[in-house]
Amino acid sequence: MVKPTSQFMADQLEERLVDFAVRIIKLSASLPKTAAGNHIAGQILRAGTSPAPNYGEARGAESLADFIHKLRIVLKELNETSIWLRIIKRSQLLTEESLANIIEETTSLCKIFTASLKTSRSSKMTNEKRKTENDHRLINSFDGSFGFKTFSALSTPATGSVAASNKPSWARTVAWSQ
Repeated sequence: MVKPTSQFMADQLEERLVDFAVRIIKLSASLPKTAAGNHIAGQILRAGTSPAPNYGEARGAESLADFIHKLRIVLKELNETSIWLRIIKRSQLLTEESLANIIEETTSLCKIFTASLKTSRSSKMTNEKRKTENDHRLINSFDGSFGFKTFSALSTPATGSVAASNKPSWARTVAWSQ
């Protein structure tokens, strides 16, 4: 069996979000034409159709931080949609049976994006840790001929010994040492 590529899986998730948006559009149209129904229809329409285009934006992110930011927006809108669905259910604006599948799909999508964010944040922290370790390696590699010890040796009086201080010569002036 061939393992699906990450591109294929991302495409499938985007299609799933588009299908979810279509279901939200149909659900909002089926709400009663009352003040409450109209208000909730507008709110759930905005929140429930937002994850698909925001996920599309995340897929084109310019950096890992941008990707994480956009995924957070997707999750935020899914969570808001979940709350509006619970309000519709509790206020009995639609039947529980008509809401069961879309509530289940919202929960499933929230779990997917929560896990994706966790993975992305972990990847970001790993990249930051790797960068910090590389920075430390770079700094430590300059401890020889280009590091502070060289500068200290250059400022040592002509006695032939290396200075005891690891401070660079500019830091050992009267102004800096006081």
